[in-house]
Amino acid sequence: MTMSRMRLHRPIATRAAGALLALAMAATAASAAGGGGGGTSGGGSGGSTPDRMVAVPGGLPTSPQTYAKAVALIKAGHYQQGYDLLAASGMQDADTLNYMGYASRKLGHLKAAETYYKRALAVNPNHIGALEYYGEALVKMGRIDQAKRNLARLETLCGMNCEEYHDLAHAIASGKPS
Repeated sequence: MTMSRMRLHRPIATRAAGALLALAMAATAASAAGGGGGGTSGGGSGGSTPDRMVAVPGGLPTSPQTYAKAVALIKAGHYQQGYDLLAASGMQDADTLNYMGYASRKLGHLKAAETYYKRALAVNPNHIGALEYYGEALVKMGRIDQAKRNLARLETLCGMNCEEYHDLAHAIASGKPS
């Protein structure tokens, strides 16, 4: 890149950094004033996201609204955009890690997905969404015996009538994860 091009892009970068700083400051002020709303559960875990803005070292501030936007993008099939929002947040809770795994799996990155699911289950071993989605990833990787162990764990946690159990059982029987 030539020096003249670098000068051309410098004001854009400065404005972008200033805009991000202003956004972060405004969000922090809103949070301090009582903004931020309630929690959202992710992937059938029964857990919730933080109810206030959280500063994350090395990441952008995140909020329940950011998490909800990322999940909505993922559910709408915009896996990369949703993943990018969650990754930028720096959050390491089971719901976030589960959705990062889900988006990674849908993008075809099975090894990365497995890592996220394992991390989600390390945070919350009873996270039924992560158990289901990890089981589906295992089916896709041809590791049916391991997927069946996740299915047995789901049966213990939520019974044979819960959606997560049903979906994983179907994926195992058909060989086709959702």
